[in-house]
Amino acid sequence: MDTFKSLLSPLSGSVASSGMLDGAKLIILGGTVETARRVSSSAWSSFVNSFFLTAHFSEEDYRESTSSLQIPF
Repeated sequence: MDTFKSLLSPLSGSVASSGMLDGAKLIILGGTVETARRVSSSAWSSFVNSFFLTAHFSEEDYRESTSSLQIPF
């Protein structure tokens, strides 16, 4: 916390310094929370998608299966 005060003290007077310090802490905390939210969301999405299996069929596969299909009467 003293490091932030020393960095912000040349920018403003001692009265505005505490307000600037609170603003800087809010920006850093908000950025940290947003980064953690995005990383956890991406990790959760990857985890959930690892349970799904997708299959792609071409039109030739469909035509071959329907042409060989025989329906008994």
